[in-house]
Amino acid sequence: MRVAVPNPANPQQPLSYNAKYLLVGTANDCMHADSFGIPQSQTSPCGTKEFNSYLDRLVAVGKQSLALGITPVYYLYPKYTDLDLPLAKQMYGIYWIMDEQSFNEMRDLHRARLGAELPGAIVVDAWEHFQHLGDGLHPTPKSTSAAARKIAGAINRHMKHGK
Repeated sequence: MRVAVPNPANPQQPLSYNAKYLLVGTANDCMHADSFGIPQSQTSPCGTKEFNSYLDRLVAVGKQSLALGITPVYYLYPKYTDLDLPLAKQMYGIYWIMDEQSFNEMRDLHRARLGAELPGAIVVDAWEHFQHLGDGLHPTPKSTSAAARKIAGAINRHMKHGK
């Protein structure tokens, strides 16, 4: 399905959009070293300021989407207890990885800000039953399928009932 219809006079400029929903994924920039595209030794864990900067960017995408008449769809991070971040750090040789307090702060900010700043968005707890592959971090195919079904269900409910 085409989302943006290009302007024939200027293909860089969209003429119109025909999407109704936009799935806005989560980033792992603050999750662990080696996710910024710069050497791990030159990175450090994020704090509240960086979490909010990241969320500012997610909210901006949602506001732009809503302005175009497209409903943004966000999924929340899994629960810290469903992950094993120390295991992932060890397995992948990562310099640092989020601790429980930082992860929960980011997850809580994510949930609170999306709900408060984007009332027209759909926010789904898609990873409610998250299971990792055995590496502490990445979802199993079963978890991914379940998350996709939850997201699709939320979109279907929104299409039928507007909520």
